[in-house]
Amino acid sequence: MVVLREVLARNLFQSAVVAAGHKGLDRPVQWVHIGEIPNIGDFLRGGELVLSTGVGLTTPEQRRMFVQGLVKAKASGLVLELGEYFPRVPQDLVDTANADDLPLIVFAHPVRFLDLSQEVNSLLLSRHHRILEDLDDLSGRLRKVLLATMGLPALFQASYDVLKQPLGYIPRDPDHDAVQFGLWPFPLRPFRRDALHPLIEQTPAPHLRQTISVFGYPVGDVVILLSADYLDEYLYLALDRITTAAAQEIIRVETLEKHRRQEEAVLLEQLFFEDNPPAAVLQRCRSRYNLSGTRSFRVGVVPRDARASAASAALNRLPGLYTTACLKQSDRDIWLVIGRSAEILKLPEALAHSFGGRECTVGLSAPHNDPAEIHTSFAEAYDAAQVAGHVCGASPQSYEKLGAYRWLLATAPDVLQRLVIHPELDALLESEHSKSADALLLTLEALLTLNGSKQDVSTALGIHRQTLYSRIRTLKALLGEDFMVFERRVALENAILAYRFLCSQQHEDHLPAVPKPQ
Repeated sequence: MVVLREVLARNLFQSAVVAAGHKGLDRPVQWVHIGEIPNIGDFLRGGELVLSTGVGLTTPEQRRMFVQGLVKAKASGLVLELGEYFPRVPQDLVDTANADDLPLIVFAHPVRFLDLSQEVNSLLLSRHHRILEDLDDLSGRLRKVLLATMGLPALFQASYDVLKQPLGYIPRDPDHDAVQFGLWPFPLRPFRRDALHPLIEQTPAPHLRQTISVFGYPVGDVVILLSADYLDEYLYLALDRITTAAAQEIIRVETLEKHRRQEEAVLLEQLFFEDNPPAAVLQRCRSRYNLSGTRSFRVGVVPRDARASAASAALNRLPGLYTTACLKQSDRDIWLVIGRSAEILKLPEALAHSFGGRECTVGLSAPHNDPAEIHTSFAEAYDAAQVAGHVCGASPQSYEKLGAYRWLLATAPDVLQRLVIHPELDALLESEHSKSADALLLTLEALLTLNGSKQDVSTALGIHRQTLYSRIRTLKALLGEDFMVFERRVALENAILAYRFLCSQQHEDHLPAVPKPQ
């Protein structure tokens, strides 16, 4: 980019005097134009250094219209030759130019405009060749990074090293952070509008932006901070090369990642769904995920529901202590999480912390270390996911801590109904009090959970003490006076647990959980 200050340093301009607009000497000069008509601004495109003798500017109104047209068109400056038409510079011309910081360069003697045009054009051509050389240098640096497969950060680092201008990359994916080089006066946040070509934007500070599109989809934006509010041709062309190189790198990574995922999906399907995978598959699993004697794994199942994206994101954001692989299916995501045995043991706590209190349905298997057990681990994780959907909450359910639920899951529903639920709860569910069975069942569970403390039960259920006494009398009449004796309590607790679980599997559980005592 050539600025007016550089033009004035050329030999032919040594005798020129800047009569007005001293603050505008850093305006870019893109070409030279000769004009004498008052409405010259209608025929300019911006960046012109206009040469004039003033032949058509004999009145103050014509001169005002002339200068305002230059300002509106964003011309770089006005060169005025004093002589027959202007023996001296009109003061109104100086005042109008100063009002908008438009440089007014005056030659006090006749000068050939052809010579001035050649001088400026030679400077412009020289700078254009320099731009091409600099672009070749930038392209060479980018090509080396691409061939070395060093990744996007290295690509943008090389661009910044060449341009020496603050540069940033803002992914459209909110889960990925922006990358920035140099000092930025404003935070880099994701853009919503696409810039298919380099676009200059003025707020919050002048910057140049272009969107990286891959197969028609925007994946991010590259921005370059500008030192002024006009477009630099070199930066414009450089940004186009940077975004093209970045798109190539993204396509390369996504292609490799797609192949890796396809290969991994085939391996995981064999491990998850085959009872006895071939020895070659087990060996490939050991080598791929470094399953040595000090490392273990868990399988995680995430059902596809409203909370699935948060759960999968939490698994994807696990720290570098873990290695993860995922098989996505239409109704669930199945994860294989590998790490040192001590870390795998603490995986449920690490995930619960990552959820940050949000409800997520995740079932985890018990820890294992033999790849031949991945099929068994998947079955455990599937069972744990069923319990997680029933229990709800922010903590993942791990198979080794399911307790009585393991027994429920291993027993056929009709057996549970016949041998566990009906012998203990039929009197309550099918009696003349069946209309109030929900309240009675909730009261019974509260009494069992809170060790028979009537004060705690009435507080937890939010009912009056006399109402509680009435319900207890009904429960004794239906279940017998000994329903709080240890053996009966165990049987009733198991029956209620089974009843609730089967109801949740049939989407019929509408009873609230009983609060725990403080």
